[in-house]
Amino acid sequence: MVAAAADAGRPLVGEPMPFYLRGISALLRAETATGAVFLKAVFPPFHAEPVVTCLLAERVPASMPVVLAIEADEGWLLVEDLGATLVGELPADRRGNALAAGARAIVELQRSVAGGLEAFAAAGCPLRPLADMPEQLDAALGPDGVAITGEAVTTERRERAIAATRRAVERVASLGFPTSVVHGDFHAGNAFQVVDRIVIIDWSDAAIGNPLVDLVTWLSWSRDEPDQQRVATDAWIDAWAGTTDSAAVRETIDDILLAGAAYQLISYDGILRGLEPATRYTIADGAFEYLDRLEALVRPS
Repeated sequence: MVAAAADAGRPLVGEPMPFYLRGISALLRAETATGAVFLKAVFPPFHAEPVVTCLLAERVPASMPVVLAIEADEGWLLVEDLGATLVGELPADRRGNALAAGARAIVELQRSVAGGLEAFAAAGCPLRPLADMPEQLDAALGPDGVAITGEAVTTERRERAIAATRRAVERVASLGFPTSVVHGDFHAGNAFQVVDRIVIIDWSDAAIGNPLVDLVTWLSWSRDEPDQQRVATDAWIDAWAGTTDSAAVRETIDDILLAGAAYQLISYDGILRGLEPATRYTIADGAFEYLDRLEALVRPS
C-alpha cells in the first residue's frame, strides 16, 4: 500500500490501519496529504475485482471510485476514499431519490459496457447465463449444497423453488436485456451519493450475465418501505426503456425479482464454498433471506 500510493503520486502521511476484515475481503485505510485511500484485498474467488473495477472506472468514471493502483495477481485494489454518504445511510426523506438515481446509474453503466465484454472475460469475470440457473439452484439447495447451512431443504421445497425459477427464467428470457456486467451485490450499502451522482463500489462478485438480476438486491434494503421500492423500480424500468419493452418488463417484475433471488442463492453457495468452513457463519444468513424472497414471489399454480 505504501509503495503503490507513492507510485500513484499520493504518498501516505500515516500508517495503514485495519478498517474492515471478513473472510471474503479486507480493507486498510491510510491518510494522504489530499485525503484518505483504501487498499482492498479479496479472497481467491473474487480475484477479478481489481481489474473489473479498473475497467469500469476507465469506461464509466462518473459511476466509479478513482482507482490508483491494482495488483491483479494478488487481488489488491487501491482507491480514493469517496468521503461521501452511503445511499443506505441517507435520511429517509432523501433515500427515495437516491435509490432512483442509483437505479439509473447501474443501468447506464451496464448499457454502456454491454458491447465490449471481452476484457472483462479475460480478467476472469465468470459467465453466468440465466439458462443455467435452475440446474445451479438444484446444486445449491441440494444435499451437497452449502448455501443453506444448519437446515436441510426438503426435496419438495427444493423442487418447488427450481420449478419456479425455471418458469421465471423462461418468462424473462425474451425481454431484451443485453448481456452485460452484473454487479452481483448491488445494494444501498455499496453505493455512495457523491453530490449529484451515485458511485458504485464493491464489484467483488461481478459476472457476465443478464443485468436484470441486480434489481432484487437494490430493493433489498427497502423491503419495509414500499414507496422507496416503487420509486427505485420505476426508475430502473424507465432507464432500460429503448432497450427493453417497459410494459413487458413491468408485467414480469415478480419473475425478474424471483430470478434475482435465485441468482443470489447460487452466489451464496459459491462464496460459502470458497470460505474456510469455520468462517461461513459470517454470511450464511443471507441465503435464507433470498430463499424466503424467492418463495414469496412464486405465482400460484
